[in-house]
Amino acid sequence: MTENTVTVRVDRAQFRHDGEQYERGDVLEVPQRTFDRHQFSLRRAEDGGSDGDGLPDPGDLTVDEIESLAEDLDANDLIILREVETEGKNRSTALDAINEHIDEPEG
Repeated sequence: MTENTVTVRVDRAQFRHDGEQYERGDVLEVPQRTFDRHQFSLRRAEDGGSDGDGLPDPGDLTVDEIESLAEDLDANDLIILREVETEGKNRSTALDAINEHIDEPEG
């Protein structure tokens, strides 16, 4: 029986699979179960690319736009946003805005 595979694009700075290192934008084919486990790192190739799970690239946003976006994100997306910002522009003001929302208790 053949395992279902998915053609994906790496959506994070780096991704390791089967002993190989891939970088953001690389396209590869992975088993469906790998895609299911790494949905924050991989995106179906036909869906294009972004950072995280459909999140805009924080490098394309102003700090004010990041602050506004952070208000509407859950903790997982905030963590992804912070990671991508750290790997990119690494602006302390943007990271402070993201961290402020991560530290807020969910209500």
